Amino acid sequence: MKNARILSLSFAIWAASLLPVLAAPFVELAPQNTLFTGQQAVTATATAIATNTAKNVCLKALSTNTINVYVGTTGVTTATGFELTPGDGFCAPMSNSNLIFVIASTTGASVTYYGTN
Repeated sequence: MKNARILSLSFAIWAASLLPVLAAPFVELAPQNTLFTGQQAVTATATAIATNTAKNVCLKALSTNTINVYVGTTGVTTATGFELTPGDGFCAPMSNSNLIFVIASTTGASVTYYGTN
C-alpha cells in the first residue's frame, strides 16, 4: 500500500507540473508548406514525374498494379531502377518532383505522388 501512495503522489506532482502547459493559450500557426499531388501512368519508356518545386516527394505504386514499377533518375531502366511492387512507395528530399523518373516493363501500371514545398 505504501508503494501505491508514493506512485499516487508522484502522479499528482507530475500532473500539476502540466497545468501551466495546458493553460497556455492556443496559437494557430500559418502553414509553412504547400502540398501537391498527382497520378501518372507508367510505360516502358522512362518518364519524369510532373514538374513541382519541392522539398520532399513521396511516390507510391498503385496497389492495383499488376506489374512492378522502377524508379530512378534520367535514363532509368527496369534493370537499374529501384523496384516498387504494387503498393510499395518511398519518400525522398529533393528540389523538384521532375527529378524522379519511372518506368515499367510494359504499360498497365501507375504511380501516385505527393510532396511539399
